[in-house]
Amino acid sequence: MSAEFVHLRLHTEFSLIDSVVRVPELVDAVSAAGMAAVAVTDQSNLFAMVKFYRAALAKGVKPIIGVDLFVKELGERATHSKITLLCQSQAGYRNVTRLVTRAYLEGQQRGTPTIDREWLTAENVDGLIALSCAAEGDVGRALSNGREKDAERALDFWLALFPGRFYIELQRLGRPGEDAYIAAAVGLASRRDIPVAATNPVCFLKQDDFDSHEARVCIHDGTLLADPGRARRFTQVFSSWRSWPCSQAAADHRPRPRPRPRPASMGCPRRVSPHRTSRFTTSMDNWCSSRTSAASSS
Repeated sequence: MSAEFVHLRLHTEFSLIDSVVRVPELVDAVSAAGMAAVAVTDQSNLFAMVKFYRAALAKGVKPIIGVDLFVKELGERATHSKITLLCQSQAGYRNVTRLVTRAYLEGQQRGTPTIDREWLTAENVDGLIALSCAAEGDVGRALSNGREKDAERALDFWLALFPGRFYIELQRLGRPGEDAYIAAAVGLASRRDIPVAATNPVCFLKQDDFDSHEARVCIHDGTLLADPGRARRFTQVFSSWRSWPCSQAAADHRPRPRPRPRPASMGCPRRVSPHRTSRFTTSMDNWCSSRTSAASSS
């Protein structure tokens, strides 16, 4: 995989719904690949944050702290959509912790923490970058179903909240309808001059980990591995660490739609506060130290 590519969607073992990625092995893999940065975006939690932050800095890798969140949709039977938030600054970190906390305290839907759109204001998403979550987000879902006007309306909502900080996400995972989604997403991004980000939602690091990963998915879904009718959202080739041998630009997808989108695979990580020089890092170091001291004295 090209050293110019940075993973912006990645679950660790703290995402109990689907991942078996351990933080030390993750950081070793990032360092070995020569990548400058990596994001951890666990589902609805920040449990891996301290371990990830320290391990990444120890290896000279920029840690990007983020989270995948479920967004409540209108209608009793409506399925929630997703949005990914990446911390751009210390203010963004504070805001994302508040949103995650509120999702658990006030946003439970059948045991799933979700956020309400009414909670999202310009003030409480300050310092955050948003990714559209490809076909799992509201923009992508509308595009996948051929509802371009709905996609435009959904995009307008996010652009108002994240001016210059919203990215349309492209994924090539071998899922049905993927090519149609990519073509529609690239077309929308080109028309609206919105940057795109190529992502690969990592849930395991090696193809040999696929079976244990699938076992975790089945435990969460309450299904059996041998059930031929169960939903299979992942494949052994994709959603693993080395599954996407693309370079830095989302425009490197083949076949390449026209017009070409404005790629941002490296631009997004560069917008995150650089480690070891920012107040965000100093505050995080102090917080980690205080937590360690408290644990030692207890």
